[in-house]
Amino acid sequence: MLNNRNCAEREKMLCRVRELAFTVHELNLFLDSHPCNRMALKYFRKYNDELKKATALYEEAYGPLTATSDNNCDEWSWIKRPWPWENTCDWEDN
Repeated sequence: MLNNRNCAEREKMLCRVRELAFTVHELNLFLDSHPCNRMALKYFRKYNDELKKATALYEEAYGPLTATSDNNCDEWSWIKRPWPWENTCDWEDN
């Protein structure tokens, strides 16, 4: 069972992934209308790299965030854990 400390850490990591995904998405939209803005492109690359790292850390610790990031070759494990948006404090890890 996840204890409160693990639950808090998981929520913190997921929050960071969401923040970075939002930032990257917004920069992407800005660059669609301002493709020559070098500062925006610099920030896009920086935060996209941070998003990739944060996502990898989360998925290593708690499993895939999306079905497409489930790399388990032996079985479909995406459905075995609580989904990232579900309350996981009462979840028992099997």
